[in-house]
Amino acid sequence: MLRLRHATGEWRGLLIGMTESNFEDHEAGVESVEFNNSIGRANGIRQSMVQYQHLLGPGRLSVALESPTGDFKGSDQPALNTGMNTISTNVQDKVPDFTAAYMYKDSWGHVQVMGVARDLSVDTGGAASANSTVTGGAKIQGEGSAFAGGGGISALIFTNKVDGKDNYITAQFEGGDGIGRYIQGIDTGSQAGYFNNATRVLHTEAAYGFTVAYRNWWSSTWRTNIIYGHTHASNFSAMDTADVTTNPNRSLDNVYVNLIWNPAPQIQMGLEYVLGHRIADGPTSTAVSKVSATTAPGATSVKNEAWGNRIQFATQYNF
Repeated sequence: MLRLRHATGEWRGLLIGMTESNFEDHEAGVESVEFNNSIGRANGIRQSMVQYQHLLGPGRLSVALESPTGDFKGSDQPALNTGMNTISTNVQDKVPDFTAAYMYKDSWGHVQVMGVARDLSVDTGGAASANSTVTGGAKIQGEGSAFAGGGGISALIFTNKVDGKDNYITAQFEGGDGIGRYIQGIDTGSQAGYFNNATRVLHTEAAYGFTVAYRNWWSSTWRTNIIYGHTHASNFSAMDTADVTTNPNRSLDNVYVNLIWNPAPQIQMGLEYVLGHRIADGPTSTAVSKVSATTAPGATSVKNEAWGNRIQFATQYNF
């Protein structure tokens, strides 16, 4: 099945259409065989937007209004993204997300600072939501809104050249209160915040992530990337409401090591080893092993921990 991934029109710095978010350093991205790329970096969300770029001093300033998504616990917004045939019954998405980024470039590489501001809102119209559950299978019911957002910084530093190819170190950090889906590895359907049925308040949740990586070209056709990524979410919903039935991720750590070969200019093949570590809040399950347990509201929820590793291979043809 063919799927449209990017569609934009540009004129004198103005961009309108669907492409990757402005809250991302597109030039400091890491290269992984992993389909969704490494965790901990600014998430390359593809969404509709209106963006304007302007050269400012030694760098470039870009601002954008982007399509909003209510990715908080108790929202039924993810149904729209997955099923593509269900319209949300409770998420308002009244205000576009606002993003801004400034990149400074020099001969040694570049550094970028960026930010995102967003509005989260819910209104079930006085009735209980038909599609979303919270603690004990209850339906969320009420109205609330919250200001959310965050910021980030990234850098790319060149080290040396091999056969005309640049080796470099890159690092990215992002964090915020209600930043949610803008960090790769934070649960996109629930970890920007949560709606507390008892208090009828929509709360935001703090999260952060970072990635460090090194790219080394062995020759003009062979290269290796070594990547470490980490994410952490506060998961206040699990502590405040004892809603720990869905095993939300508290922290993720991944290490990626790959070898990528270009047998021809349009073809690349990659082999990669991934080591992962996960700590989740929620009841024990077959997927994770129990570490500690307490479910009292206001205390640490049940924690589950697991390690995993895999080897993966991918080939890509660019045309």
